[in-house]
Amino acid sequence: MNIRMSSEKYKFLKVVLSYLFVSVNGLIGLYFWFVYRQLVIIIIVNSSASVWSWRFIDMVTFILYGIVWLIGILVGQYFYEQELKRRWFPHIFMYATGIQIILYVVANLVLRLVS
Repeated sequence: MNIRMSSEKYKFLKVVLSYLFVSVNGLIGLYFWFVYRQLVIIIIVNSSASVWSWRFIDMVTFILYGIVWLIGILVGQYFYEQELKRRWFPHIFMYATGIQIILYVVANLVLRLVS
């Protein structure tokens, strides 16, 4: 009976960690959502786009980034749940966070080149 309790606690811990990892990736993604929005605004101002189209481009890219963010969260949670069934899963969190860091570095390089 004690062994069963410990395996249930272990499973519960894995589920809680999966939600924590998704939350952390989601918060990082939310931050990137606004960083990339600022990047688009700077690119629009420095490009030859019409002043009248700036607001539309800003709104469309903001919505698209939101959709990509939501898809990223859903896909991340799906992969975490799949890994819960197989084995321990922190490597997926490390991959997702690594990709987010690479995207952040790219955004900062582009911001520095454009502005």
